Amino acid sequence: MRSVILLAYLLITCFAAKAQLFSGSFKKGFYYNDTGVKVPGTIKPEQTFILFKQKGSSAEQQISAGDIKGYVIATDSFTVSHNAILGKPHFLKVLINNATKLYFYRADEKVNFETYAKEIPAGATTNFKKGTGKERSKYYFYGKTPNALLLLNDQNFVEVMSGIMADKPEIVERIKDKTVNLDNLNEWVIFYNKEKADYPPALGN
Repeated sequence: MRSVILLAYLLITCFAAKAQLFSGSFKKGFYYNDTGVKVPGTIKPEQTFILFKQKGSSAEQQISAGDIKGYVIATDSFTVSHNAILGKPHFLKVLINNATKLYFYRADEKVNFETYAKEIPAGATTNFKKGTGKERSKYYFYGKTPNALLLLNDQNFVEVMSGIMADKPEIVERIKDKTVNLDNLNEWVIFYNKEKADYPPALGN
């Protein structure tokens, strides 16, 4: 029965998830400025900046990612990465906020990061390898912070995601049997976060 419920939930979230990221309209939310102060209003997000209207105002402000710490719309949180591989500060969606975090990144255009990595600036933290991988516009990264990004790929997927989702053994089983993969990861992340909210660890664990 639990497997049937899980499948039904994933089918529903599959459609909902695709409509939420960078939807192209202003939505109620807030951002944290460079000193950590919360500023409420409405936000229209882009990859390297947000368009922002303060509460009660129709005036639009363009705020660069490098000038703030991040923003929140509904239940979606976005942080700022200053990792040099991205060229300039970009927003990353925080998918899982554990000790090792999972991030989602949408490039402005299709790029093969592993090939692009031949020009990695000094100090960039990455596991990219020159000349491998596919040209894509959507990437998953993991790491302890948004500035220390490692690329999630087919080769490290089982090991990395089994570690990140280790507190939900039933999902880890699906990772190991390849039910969960890069193509459907977002739906499983939504399910994982719901399971974590619905069934938190016992006190003291």
